[in-house]
Amino acid sequence: MSQSAYKVSKPASKGVGFLLGIGTNERWIQKLLGYELSRTINAYNHVTVNSFNKKKLTRLRKTWWRYHIMVFSQLLCFIDQQNNMKQLKLTQILISALIVLVAIDIITGIFFWNREYLFFDSTLFNNITTPIISILSLIIYSAALLFTIKQNKIIFSQHMRPYFEKQINRIQFEYETEKIDTSFITTDKEYNGINYPNLIAQQLLELTKSNDYNLDLVEFKKGNYLQKKHYESRDYFGIVMFLSQFLGGVYTSFKYDRIRELVAEIEASKMLDEDKLMLKKTIKKDLVINYVSLIKSEDSWQEISPPFPILFNPNSDKIEFKNISETNFRNSYDWLIKTL
Repeated sequence: MSQSAYKVSKPASKGVGFLLGIGTNERWIQKLLGYELSRTINAYNHVTVNSFNKKKLTRLRKTWWRYHIMVFSQLLCFIDQQNNMKQLKLTQILISALIVLVAIDIITGIFFWNREYLFFDSTLFNNITTPIISILSLIIYSAALLFTIKQNKIIFSQHMRPYFEKQINRIQFEYETEKIDTSFITTDKEYNGINYPNLIAQQLLELTKSNDYNLDLVEFKKGNYLQKKHYESRDYFGIVMFLSQFLGGVYTSFKYDRIRELVAEIEASKMLDEDKLMLKKTIKKDLVINYVSLIKSEDSWQEISPPFPILFNPNSDKIEFKNISETNFRNSYDWLIKTL
């Protein structure tokens, strides 16, 4: 009975350690992986051979370890390249790969170790800590890799967020400098492109104080449709003209389509979900909260919300009373509520 032992050189160990440590700057991880793998290879090389072809054994060893090195290196390279994957998905990949490798080791071990021509010499291979340390090394490397990926995403998100905050501030500035035309009504306060829904709500309340309005509303509920000239002589005609500039939906569509584009850009970015949510909350709070609140109150209190005559209706010659939430003024509302 002859005995042979093959050693793995230090350069080879370092090379294997670098291969398994691809994608990390932690030198100690590379050295640890290379050292442990070299110890395992040398332990497997100290086997007792009985009537077994030496060339076949050598070829078996090379194939065995070439396969394991290839699988481990490709696994770690693949994981390192997936910087944009979710942490849960990475964890699932790691666990699945570990289960596959352990299963392969167990199956091939049962097949080879129980053969009568190839067995381990217990005096040479009795170190159970080697596989344990190897597994721990893989776990440590994986944890470090996941932490690095998460940190990179946080840093990237922090660099992207100021750009979107600047865009929000620019839109806010433009809306605040926009002046609402109040030539048809009387008001002692200026309103801009953000708080203009408050002025609309105020004018709707003023309608209910007009005797002409209440009389015309009663006539409409009776089924009597009055002519446009009739409304031109009523004391609330100025309020109706002021409200009419918002009914076609052109004003709100032009205004909130810019926000729609900005939100789409935020959603398409690679920022963290937490940063995306915070930016959308900022948009809702600083730019559209007044508009959303007006439509929501109209929907909640539609029975008591004052309707008014729609003087410009291209689809009908009859002048009907409608709530402002029933017109094209609300075109952007559903999308804003769903998205923000």
